[in-house]
Amino acid sequence: MIEYDGEQYVLGKEAAVFLKTSRPTFYQNVWPHLVGYQLPGRKRTYYKLIDLKPFARVSVVKQATGAHFFAKFHSDCEQNEGGTIHVPDNTTSY
Repeated sequence: MIEYDGEQYVLGKEAAVFLKTSRPTFYQNVWPHLVGYQLPGRKRTYYKLIDLKPFARVSVVKQATGAHFFAKFHSDCEQNEGGTIHVPDNTTSY
């Protein structure tokens, strides 16, 4: 991680570690949604740490059928007392 002009920047491999995912998963699922930055005197592409934080809120939740998994933001899901997870109809599956 490096700091430049008051912002913290990380490389792709550091972003994957921050998000607790593999590099291929990072590049397939997160990278298309980020802006890459070329910093002065650096050849590699960096990503703002602040831009990664919303992706760190994603978790894996077991669907009611138990056969498949999907990721949703914590704020989109509600869990009742019986443990059933309700995902509102107006959200997008990940």
